[in-house]
Amino acid sequence: MPWITPYTRFIILVIAGLAGVIAAGLTAVLQDNLVYLLFRPKNTPPPPKKEARIWVVYFLSVLICIMGGAFTAIELLPRPEVYITSPIEVGKHATVTVKTLPGTGCSIEYLLPSGEPSQSQELKPKDADANGICAWCWQIGTNTTPGKGQVIVTVGDTEKKTYKGVIEVIKPISSP
Repeated sequence: MPWITPYTRFIILVIAGLAGVIAAGLTAVLQDNLVYLLFRPKNTPPPPKKEARIWVVYFLSVLICIMGGAFTAIELLPRPEVYITSPIEVGKHATVTVKTLPGTGCSIEYLLPSGEPSQSQELKPKDADANGICAWCWQIGTNTTPGKGQVIVTVGDTEKKTYKGVIEVIKPISSP
């Protein structure tokens, strides 16, 4: 499901963790008293109260478990990797590859060394394939002035991450 991004999963995990803390707290506080109120035999005194230290230790242990899970989820969130071929000779093909989650939307913009945006038809937005790969390959025009062009890659549909890189365009290397 493309709407379930790593960030959505993280938010769901945090909400589930908070619900777990609340449920655990209510269970700990009400367990003995609830059983007493619902199923008490006649003329039975209420259960003894537990010491406050026990509750503090209980809540801290539950909180530590939940926070550990949340921090693990943060570490497991995949960070997109962007690979750029450089330098590229005038007239040759440049390649930019992004590794992210399958189905994630990706877009690219290439600014020529002159600062103008590339008009290449190959630089259209696309979704990552089943392996999480988005790739663009386009020819550096033969009239392109050598220098450093800027690549701007945007990854993500709702939570966008922008990566900037450089493609150095060089003169053709003459063969001996």
